[in-house]
Amino acid sequence: MTIFVHAAVVAFFGLWLVATLIKQARTPWAHVVQRHDRLSIVPQWTFFAPNPGRSDLHILYRDRRADGCYTAWTEMNTTSARSPWSWLWNPRKRVRKAISDAVGALASIPQSEVGPEIMVSRAYLMLLSTVCSAERPVDARYREFVIAATDRTDPDAVPRVRLRSALHPL
Repeated sequence: MTIFVHAAVVAFFGLWLVATLIKQARTPWAHVVQRHDRLSIVPQWTFFAPNPGRSDLHILYRDRRADGCYTAWTEMNTTSARSPWSWLWNPRKRVRKAISDAVGALASIPQSEVGPEIMVSRAYLMLLSTVCSAERPVDARYREFVIAATDRTDPDAVPRVRLRSALHPL
């Protein structure tokens, strides 16, 4: 009986390896594997994307003080130092991922399609909450933020504003 169990285990992992290799090839057979992979156990690796990212996205914010003057733009730091135990316990990782996803979602919207309805989207509200929770001067009354993109391939390029928020009361 153990020879049959051993053969079944070898057959399972052998088929899994073959399905994984087929899925990497992006052929019609890969679509067959994808369609039958109901549990999503066949991985697909994309070490080298066909269109690699060429820009970095940054969140900057500024405040309007009670006297009407604006503070300088401040870049929000969305990273934090990792502890030696972060491989085991890293609850902040989900927060950073949520912020990254919200920034990416908002930055992907063409400027011509941005309207006031964006202010009720989950991504905008989550990002607004994060930006408004940053430290501020005592006399700050309003806050606005921008998502800016910098070109990785040209360090001298001027950052492009992808989204600019309205002024929000604090």
